[in-house]
Amino acid sequence: MGKLNIQIRDVKHIKTNHIELYIKSRQEEGISKRTIQNEMAGIRNILAVAGRTKLASPQHEKLSNHALGLSNASRDGTKVAISEERYLSAFYHVEKQDMGVAMTMQLARYFGLRTEEAIQSAKSLKTWQRALLQGDKNVRIVFGTKGGRPRDTTIIDRDKMLYAVNQALNLASQSNGKLIDKPDLKSAIDRYRNVVRNAGLTGKYAPHSLRYAWAVDAMDYHKNNVSALYPSLENLVKEAQKVGVEPTDQVFNVGWFDLMKRKKHPKSMGEYPLRSFFKRLLAECNFIISPHRFRHTVATHMMQSPERNLYVVKRLLGHASITSTLEYIDESVDNLRDILEAELM
Repeated sequence: MGKLNIQIRDVKHIKTNHIELYIKSRQEEGISKRTIQNEMAGIRNILAVAGRTKLASPQHEKLSNHALGLSNASRDGTKVAISEERYLSAFYHVEKQDMGVAMTMQLARYFGLRTEEAIQSAKSLKTWQRALLQGDKNVRIVFGTKGGRPRDTTIIDRDKMLYAVNQALNLASQSNGKLIDKPDLKSAIDRYRNVVRNAGLTGKYAPHSLRYAWAVDAMDYHKNNVSALYPSLENLVKEAQKVGVEPTDQVFNVGWFDLMKRKKHPKSMGEYPLRSFFKRLLAECNFIISPHRFRHTVATHMMQSPERNLYVVKRLLGHASITSTLEYIDESVDNLRDILEAELM
């Protein structure tokens, strides 16, 4: 905006025409619609956090994607997931040229990291190692993320991830705490891209194809986990049909399956039986547990992913105000530990 001579010192001074001028300038620069859409999503999030909810609305009369000429952008990427055979061939080639780049490439493949995240990952290796060893389901990505927002990545192949971390830690201990020992981030990124390009990671198999390959693994992993619920749900539906449950009836109702409780809950069940169940569960577990705690957990995980739009999460949770959604953004002890270690080491 500075280049457009728009002088703004505070978010509260931003006006509709300022954003329109900015988007127009980006379009004139030849920036793709998808990129500008992502920028607008970031602008809307900033406006929402600042309380400018009217300007932040995706349905704004002048600032919607349609009004700005950003609609109908294709989400089809130009990259593909790299095959394991092609990845290993490139990795062995890179390993001979630069071990630091090879370790960075290996982390990108098995953690699903973007280039900058992989290069800055040396700051988080010890935290990741702890998470992997203690059986955590996710590791937290803190440095190099889009917009500086930490995110979680799923632990899919614990053995490969731990092997990659241990190798990277060993190398970093001999390279001034870095994987690619360059004086600044830009020169480290340039070195990484040049070496992997020489190994054949170009075009549709550019470095981002490593992240795509991880995404394919992650989809298979989550599909397998979700599919484990199918037999139980299928059995529930069959049992419900046996006792006469109609498609419009409340299926999660103890009255259908417990003769003693059918008189109390002939057609629908209220909150009391559920609260009673969680009370007993609380006594067994010795810590506070409630239905809302599960809801809060899901929402918190959603907010940790930078791809999630605040308004999407708000809508899914049914919040009337964006302020309620912002309460799900939590500080993480692991985040703070990583940042402190990076600053003090």
